[in-house]
Amino acid sequence: MNALLVSTHFPRDASYAGGVHRRLDMLMEALTTAGAQVTALFLVRPEVGSSEPERRAYEDYLRARWSAPISLQLAPVRRIEQEGEGRAWQRLLAGAYDFRRTAQMRPVYNDDALAAVRAALAASPEIVLAHRLDAMSVLLRLPPGAAKVFFDLDDVEHVSTFRRLATSPQWPGERLQLLHVPAMMVGERQALRRARATFVCSEKDKDHLGRLFGAAAAGVRVVPNATAIPEAPLPVSPDRTVLFVGTFQYPPNVDAADRLVRSIWPLVRARVPDARLVVVGKGPETVPAFSASPRDESVTFTGFVDDIRTVYPRARVVCCPIGTGAGTRVKIVEAAGFARPVVSTALGAEGLEFADGSEILLRETDAALADACCELLLDEPRAARIGLAAWERARAIYDRATTVRALRDIFRS
Repeated sequence: MNALLVSTHFPRDASYAGGVHRRLDMLMEALTTAGAQVTALFLVRPEVGSSEPERRAYEDYLRARWSAPISLQLAPVRRIEQEGEGRAWQRLLAGAYDFRRTAQMRPVYNDDALAAVRAALAASPEIVLAHRLDAMSVLLRLPPGAAKVFFDLDDVEHVSTFRRLATSPQWPGERLQLLHVPAMMVGERQALRRARATFVCSEKDKDHLGRLFGAAAAGVRVVPNATAIPEAPLPVSPDRTVLFVGTFQYPPNVDAADRLVRSIWPLVRARVPDARLVVVGKGPETVPAFSASPRDESVTFTGFVDDIRTVYPRARVVCCPIGTGAGTRVKIVEAAGFARPVVSTALGAEGLEFADGSEILLRETDAALADACCELLLDEPRAARIGLAAWERARAIYDRATTVRALRDIFRS
């Protein structure tokens, strides 16, 4: 069967390894192992190189990344600001009535994106995989065709948007974009109705959509964020090292890492003077604490790491003080897979089935998060017990191979 992927999240090299791209990798593995011949259409910014030699080089990279002979199409699309569609207040009002004109969807609400998707659909794919709501918003501008549309909503966009704007807007006036949330909910409902199946990360998200949209959410399926779980757990680390992992192109990770370094870590060091903090991820310069002076010598920012497996053996604890966002965090599943106990906010562990107290420690305030980290740094046997219990839970629920097989069966059906 022929399949078309439509996405704006172009993984052009190995450093694109955050949760959204790792989920896309999993979806593509399932689609290709289902026997699909895939054309991947990425709607990219104009500055992304899309000449034929560059496209071929990217295609070769993605074929290796996904272990499949995919065909790659790149479609440069102009941002609406480049098209000069009104002033800021006009765009704000437009987004309150049409979700495709909200700040998140606006970059692909233009003729370039529409023409690229229409041309790709002209090849009559049997399956269309719309990766996240912005890609689906372009499909919704076209009449329904014969292809079966599968929609990976991933994070519930209206929830993620509301939380970010309510708690950490980039400027005070950005809160006015809360006016866009009802329109975004309407768009999600339209997307669910168009799709043969819609994928979300957790039962909590599925239940939320069911309560909101009723029969329109009948096709929602839970596809958890999963990772390859080692067959044997790592032994507990003798080092008193706390680890944070996340790409810093994602604002909730920036906020969490800055909170950890500036507010939580001094409390940990006061009780455990020999403790060390390692912050791993692409783009650490976006974290305000990265440029702080003087730099705390106990804190290390590694930047992007080619092989994430190398950072876990020396870590005793993983801390995830996430305060905004939605969906489920691959970083917690990954830490559990390496048998590392996690200290997290409840929001950070939202939608994940780890039991507080035995498989994860959930805390909210800076002081409570610091206390939990200290407990595990100072009590090696307890850290080992919680890490092992988390590994067992991850093996049972969040193993990537199991999730890929379930997805493959959905695509084949």
